Amino acid sequence: MKPQRKADLRKSLERQLDHLFPGGASDPPARVRWLAEQLENYVERWLAFATIPAMQSPALLQDDLFAMIEIGTETMSAKLASISDVPETTRTWERFTEELAAVRNSFPKTDATRLRTAFQAFARALRV
Repeated sequence: MKPQRKADLRKSLERQLDHLFPGGASDPPARVRWLAEQLENYVERWLAFATIPAMQSPALLQDDLFAMIEIGTETMSAKLASISDVPETTRTWERFTEELAAVRNSFPKTDATRLRTAFQAFARALRV
């Protein structure tokens, strides 16, 4: 993916966050919950393609959906660093980022559905 396209996608996500949560830090947990919902949506949509045998190609790592997973992950990591003091949330988030790295480094050889499982564990920990 071209760096400018990824920068445009990042700005789009930041605009959405700023629009929905003016003032930025007014409710950090609400921003994290919203971001988690969006990230789950990106993961599920990307996996819908990634699990079709004919679509399993490293090229899927260059599409907008995968870029949004990466951007959402980077953004979530920054948000969690400032608010999360729950070890289970931190542990499950780290597991998700490890699975994302495994997919990034060896897709389609890596079972991409592990990304879903790891994200679901994080989402459960976040709700507690």
